[in-house]
Amino acid sequence: MSARVIGIDLGTTYSAVAAINQAGISEIIPNRDGVNLTPSVVLFAGSDIVVGTKAKRQLSAFPLDTVQFIKRQMGNPDYRFFPESTDGEYRPEEISALILKSLVSDAGRELTEYVADAVITVPAYFDEAQRTATRQAGEIAGINVIGIVNEPTAAAVSFGLGRDYAGTLLVVDLGGGTLDVTVMRCGSDTFDVLAVGGDPQLGGYDFDNAIITWARAEFERAGGARFEEDSTAGAQLRERAEDAKRRLSTAESATIFITHQDHSAKLRLTRAEFVELSRHLLTRCEYLVEEAVELAGLTYRDLDKVLLVGGSTRMPMVRDLVERVTGRPADVSIHPDEAVALGAAIIGELRHAESAGRPPSLAGRRTVAIRDVVSHGLGVVADNEHGVPSNAMVVRPNLTVPCQVTADWFATVVDRQKSLFLQVTEGDENGVDPRYVRILGTAQLTLAQRPAGSPIRVVFSCDLDGTLHIEVVDLVDGTNLGEGDMTDNTVADQLDSIRTELAGLSDLFKRRLLDDRGYRQLVEALQLRVATAEAGLGAEYLLPVVLQLARLIDRADQHTPDPFVTSLIEELHVILETCGVHPLGHPGESIDPETHEIRSLRGEPDGNLHVDNLIRRGYTYLGRVVRPALVDAVYDQSDNDPATGAAQAR
Repeated sequence: MSARVIGIDLGTTYSAVAAINQAGISEIIPNRDGVNLTPSVVLFAGSDIVVGTKAKRQLSAFPLDTVQFIKRQMGNPDYRFFPESTDGEYRPEEISALILKSLVSDAGRELTEYVADAVITVPAYFDEAQRTATRQAGEIAGINVIGIVNEPTAAAVSFGLGRDYAGTLLVVDLGGGTLDVTVMRCGSDTFDVLAVGGDPQLGGYDFDNAIITWARAEFERAGGARFEEDSTAGAQLRERAEDAKRRLSTAESATIFITHQDHSAKLRLTRAEFVELSRHLLTRCEYLVEEAVELAGLTYRDLDKVLLVGGSTRMPMVRDLVERVTGRPADVSIHPDEAVALGAAIIGELRHAESAGRPPSLAGRRTVAIRDVVSHGLGVVADNEHGVPSNAMVVRPNLTVPCQVTADWFATVVDRQKSLFLQVTEGDENGVDPRYVRILGTAQLTLAQRPAGSPIRVVFSCDLDGTLHIEVVDLVDGTNLGEGDMTDNTVADQLDSIRTELAGLSDLFKRRLLDDRGYRQLVEALQLRVATAEAGLGAEYLLPVVLQLARLIDRADQHTPDPFVTSLIEELHVILETCGVHPLGHPGESIDPETHEIRSLRGEPDGNLHVDNLIRRGYTYLGRVVRPALVDAVYDQSDNDPATGAAQAR
């Protein structure tokens, strides 16, 4: 544990860092360029990695080597960034880790001391996967993440402690990429969140997009050629759209210049036109504000103050909307870009002091109680009264954390049921099809074989950071069937990632761009990942991945017939069999119309039909055919040899 803890606002477009100074007051730490905000932009320049202002300045020159808005991809297992200048690929956590590492390095330089501990903020409406990805980004960056804190809560702490505010507060936090709406009650030293709402895909970026869509249409209408967003012209237009958005916060009109190929255009956009272009975004904001207040069980008359946070709240249209809807004047007394980091530093110092068993180094050495809520409902997949799998919510949204909820209404489905496939869900709708909720994790639990209807208890526990712990108990004898934390990447996410990599590998095969050696290396890595991921997993999840890998092996067998492929197939079959999956199509195997597809047939049709040559393996799962084998077949008359008088067993 380091002597100093910092608070990090890891933003979609800009990030900020704060710490408690010698006077016990939270203050922003400038970066190495001497400014308080660092662009959340990363440039891969060959072997060099550039973060922040320099990367943003070179965006239009190197659009295919520069990544921004990565916060929107946090928790997305399928996203990869492939810089044009290198052979590498980067996950969202890895890119965010580069930003975090730069922020911490700059903070240590300014504070002239080693910094290892940090609180990182996230949108209140981030789900479990997004929060986990953020924590992992910090760990990759070498940070000891002592807390993941909701951004509106951090902003409210900064506002409330600085003014000794007490009352019911509505925080509208519209940043570069996300919208959070939080209702809370503040006392002199207490902050109780009542409800949260928001949209992690609604922010200043979307208002930029409204301008970009309009400008591209106007440019083409004036005779300009179309261009892609990841082109130099596209990157330049995004920069100019962002500049126009900012100018329209203080001016009635803004000019946008576009140059592409041999055509140039000068476009004029008024503030009134910008409001109309953004009407659908404002409508969404209004709905989310109304929803959060309703979830808190309040009306607008119950609000004492409305606090605006986030750089996008500088747009007059946003302030006008909030004041019109709530009937309250908006408080803009805190810095919209710095309030979250300032509050994160305060919360970080409180947690740091508690861990060290010392009073917090805050002005007045005060203690503060912060009670946040679960932003999304949590539950499991279970059969409903009609025997149809559905989402069974256990923890309702906006329940105060830390919390523990026990559900005793689950039971086994059939007599002598041997196992339970546990699927933990995140979603706000009870009873819906599991396709409409997120599967956070899965586990295959072994059961004592009892009569159908034997009761099972599921216990959910959430800590202050929203980390989820689950326990499953057999209520017949009190046996603990399994428990664990949902803090790492879920197996389902791992498998989604494997599917993406397999799809890319398949594409390379189609384009004949992968040599034998490269194939070996990639498939070996994939095979090991599948072997790791299948631990504790039912074949319902593993099977699609394994079949996809098997199809690649089938294809590879035609191009690289060597011992490696044979050994890989055997190892794969071991994994399959542990999940109840068995291969079909061994030479000499009897042909069954339900398990085999025949490509060619030879011999006289007066004997038994057997597999002569395997074209494509098939598989069964628990006796059910999931993929038939494709074979060449032969009539084998030896089975009816008169000399033996009996069929031979094979």
